[in-house]
Amino acid sequence: MDGLRWEKLISQSLPLLSKFNLVIVNANFTLPLDIGINHSIAGFLTEFWLKKNWHFTCDYSPNNTTLFLYSLPYNSKWLFPAVNNYETVPSTTSLIDAYNKVEEISIKLTNFNLDTKRRYHNVSTISLIDEDDSRCLSIIDDLGKVVVWKNVRRLNFFLKNHDLFDLLKYTHNITSLELDVEYFRNIPTNNRLSYIKELDLINGTLKMNS
Repeated sequence: MDGLRWEKLISQSLPLLSKFNLVIVNANFTLPLDIGINHSIAGFLTEFWLKKNWHFTCDYSPNNTTLFLYSLPYNSKWLFPAVNNYETVPSTTSLIDAYNKVEEISIKLTNFNLDTKRRYHNVSTISLIDEDDSRCLSIIDDLGKVVVWKNVRRLNFFLKNHDLFDLLKYTHNITSLELDVEYFRNIPTNNRLSYIKELDLINGTLKMNS
């Protein structure tokens, strides 16, 4: 991630540039052990960028070897990678409103650890995924620190060892659900989903809309 090269390009070719949004996703990237994540963003932390009040951060997901460098505030509706599945660098700007445009986030329960300095006030879709038999008792409390429950309208719920209805107690405005077929079949009949208007059931690669 050659920030100095970008700096030179903008200085020479775009001298009147006043707005600059950048998103770089480097997939299949393994960060060398002797080079920390801070090295990847160093070229975007120089006086040139700070004087223009252009700020950046960098997230690295070792599980799927993806490096994600982007400008702040973040300018997309969907945030990649999973918001708790990364290593990151300290930001040079406040993160309180940096993700206000984000409407959809994904969370994997493996090594569940949310960065509560990041807030996603306008998220309307949350995907919860476990890739093993993980169980996190604090998931509801932790999520409540980074999202506004009343704004959440859709929940994609793929947690084998969690009770969907424990979560739905906090999400009164959800009208759209996505679930595994087997999980749906095993929901006790005394639990009502009368407020759900859209239901997507997934069985492997098969998706059924009802």
